[in-house]
Amino acid sequence: MSRAGFYAYIPTKDGKEPMGTTNKLIMYDLKTARGAHRRARKYLGSKYLLFRYTNFYDDKTFHRV
Repeated sequence: MSRAGFYAYIPTKDGKEPMGTTNKLIMYDLKTARGAHRRARKYLGSKYLLFRYTNFYDDKTFHRV
């Protein structure tokens, strides 16, 4: 099974991605989206957006989980 990168953040009040590094989490080499959700919930709480990516520097590879 190939491993993927995951990116999670808590959206601002207007629903956009926050600036800076506050309320963001980058997770490398996790096996499943379930594990990524578990880790994001642990560090960010219950209100977050989670994305899977294959190339962090290419926005086209980000897919919401």
